[in-house]
Amino acid sequence: MKAGPQMGVSFIIHSIPLGANPYLLALCDHLVVKDSFIERVNESDIFGWTPSSSQELIAISESVAKTQTTVKMEPISFAEIQSISDIWGSSSASGITFSLGKYGLKTVEVTLGDELNQRHNVLITGAVGQGKSNLISIIIHSICQRYSPIEVNLYLLDFKEGVSLQPYFDEKNNSFLPHARVLGLEADREFGLSVLSFLFNVYRERMRKFKECGVQNLEQFRRVHPNEEMPRIVLIIDEFQLMFSNQDKLSNQIAELLISGMRLFRASGIHIILASQTIGGNMALIGSSGEGLFAQIPVRLALKNSLNESRATLGDRNDAAARLRAREAIVNLDYGELSANMKTSIAFADEEVLSPLRSRWWNMAKDYVVSPRVFKGDAIRSLDSDRAQVLNIRQNGEPCILLGATIDVDTSSVQVSFGRDMGRNVAIVGSTCEQAEIFSIAAMASLQKRAAKLYIFDFEKDSSKKIKNIKNTSIESFGNFREVRHFDLLSAIPCIHGLMTDCEGGDCGSDIIIVALGMDRFRNIPNEFRDLVKIGPSAGVHFIGWWSKYSSFKEQVGYGGENCFDVRIATRLDQQSTKLFMQDALLDWDSPENRILAWDTSEMTKPQRLIPYSEFSIKCLNIQNSTTNQ
Repeated sequence: MKAGPQMGVSFIIHSIPLGANPYLLALCDHLVVKDSFIERVNESDIFGWTPSSSQELIAISESVAKTQTTVKMEPISFAEIQSISDIWGSSSASGITFSLGKYGLKTVEVTLGDELNQRHNVLITGAVGQGKSNLISIIIHSICQRYSPIEVNLYLLDFKEGVSLQPYFDEKNNSFLPHARVLGLEADREFGLSVLSFLFNVYRERMRKFKECGVQNLEQFRRVHPNEEMPRIVLIIDEFQLMFSNQDKLSNQIAELLISGMRLFRASGIHIILASQTIGGNMALIGSSGEGLFAQIPVRLALKNSLNESRATLGDRNDAAARLRAREAIVNLDYGELSANMKTSIAFADEEVLSPLRSRWWNMAKDYVVSPRVFKGDAIRSLDSDRAQVLNIRQNGEPCILLGATIDVDTSSVQVSFGRDMGRNVAIVGSTCEQAEIFSIAAMASLQKRAAKLYIFDFEKDSSKKIKNIKNTSIESFGNFREVRHFDLLSAIPCIHGLMTDCEGGDCGSDIIIVALGMDRFRNIPNEFRDLVKIGPSAGVHFIGWWSKYSSFKEQVGYGGENCFDVRIATRLDQQSTKLFMQDALLDWDSPENRILAWDTSEMTKPQRLIPYSEFSIKCLNIQNSTTNQ
């Protein structure tokens, strides 16, 4: 009260004079109210006043309250909460701190990883349009401004449209956020599972090192080995509830890993930030699963939301988030405890301020950081993406094919051998199989050192244009395409008979790849076909066939004939048929767009979800290799 007036803070205190503290009275102007007069004690000043009625006071109060709830908030700049001149000046050994906004005149900061307070994970919620993406951006930029990529790595997943993560990867200029190790644009559930699995491997490796050094956590390890790099890791998942969109085996796996990660990762310096518009109605997060997850999250950041969502985030008795304005948040560092609420004005993530910062970080780190794994769930996969692997296959004497790209952090492509073992054929089953996928597989099968012949059996009515395209491209690009033909139903039978005769003589010499499209239309299939797929691979003849229906495939290959097809690919196939095709009664497969389910029965323990190759270009096929023209 003594210093307050100089700082613009004044107090009005009402008190009954009897027993009033004389020291307190000495600090105040003492006024006595009598009817319609106000008298200043010990002075001659007397003021007249007209008291308002109770109805007038209520009306004034309601007007002030309404004005306060609708008045436009002046945005808080990023520079007000985070120094933009001091770059990468902090160490993450004892934890990481980031700024959010203002609580009164105080800058609100959150620290993760400190051993004293044991705060390691964060939950963010907020209704549509209330500033969730803005808040996540503020957190990311505050972390990246304080800590170098050597101190902090970011794994960023967005399960919506992925727009909020686009600024962190500029494909046109070949620049990216140097702290980012994974950017999941339009991430899907399989990729989310792979990221969690990858982080568990990091966790196990770090704990192994800690055990060898006789320490228990990252802070102790950094103290013993100050020169060894071991950055803290922050996993941020926006709209994380979409990972539990289906109640299936995959959802259960994700929930198990996420809950275990929340509980175990803290010692290894891995922290998780979950963000969502809604958590109250998600069945996967109700009961023991939800309790196991949210019990590991002490830091709750609740933007404006409904009454139910506020209570779901902060606790049954805490509905403070229902009374906020846009870009305000309840920051609670104690599991939603009511007394720990801090009503915070979140800073504005202005791209005019943040974009130059990202450019500066990039220029400082571009010489030693590697590009992050960027995953776009709906992006078409092209063979151009794996030109190095294509070249390696062509230089290898063993014929191979690439089935597609794995949905994981390592971005590997699944490659299967087309050796001389029995069963090395491919069966593709699905109602809407894109023929470009099969063309790509056929091209890959022929990219090998030895000369090969490619036969195309086309039983489809509307594919002649694509057949012509693949034929012309193949002939122009490779000398090892000795023969490319287009057959109808009648001419296919003698050709199959001729190939069968060649196989009976043993090794055919050069490898032969047969691609058959629309096998469902081949009603009167000859016995030679079944014999060919049975003994052909051992003679160097491999068959790649597409059936639109599993029943047609089963009928044509006959009893036990599916064992002649080690490699099986399901695309846009109904769930029951997929279970039969993959011989797994408990298999979960919903046939999503731009995905295939592939299984090499002799090499894989179980079917694997892949992103198929849906296109290729002459640029990819024209990889220089002297062996192709032999």
